[in-house]
Amino acid sequence: MAAGAPPISGLISSIVAGLLATFLRGSQVAINGPGNALIVIIASAYGLLGPDSFPHILGAVAVSGAVQVA
Repeated sequence: MAAGAPPISGLISSIVAGLLATFLRGSQVAINGPGNALIVIIASAYGLLGPDSFPHILGAVAVSGAVQVA
């Protein structure tokens, strides 16, 4: 927001950076990505989309966890 870019550009750049860091990291136990910020995004998405979106949010969390483990 301070740069005048839309908020979605920050989300996309954090996803790309997390993927790159996952595959180019030097340690097998490194944790990459904006973990604390994603908690806020997931909580607000759940609040916005309602309880019917829980399976989709759970799937997104599972995929992001699988990428972190890979």
